[in-house]
Amino acid sequence: MTSCTTCKQSAQTKVPFYCIVQTEGDQAVIYEIQLDGKLITSARTIPKGKATQMHEFTAFPGDHDLKVTAPGCEKWEKAITLTDGIKYGQTFQVELKKSEK
Repeated sequence: MTSCTTCKQSAQTKVPFYCIVQTEGDQAVIYEIQLDGKLITSARTIPKGKATQMHEFTAFPGDHDLKVTAPGCEKWEKAITLTDGIKYGQTFQVELKKSEK
């Protein structure tokens, strides 16, 4: 089987990455995580000090746009680079801050 010459992703293996999402206060909020503009999950935050919630995802190595949004909170956005060969993947800590609006 030959791989597509215009699409290098067909020959690549997806790599793991993790997101830990928390808010400033004790109030739980429902948030969405997007990768490259596509929704990959939504969940509810756990109050700080109670537990840590970690989401595991996979994506092709390379540059991506990671975004976390929640009503009443400032948007968290970061350009990330996922690298092949990291044994346990990369972890991104997200602290959602209350919006001033």
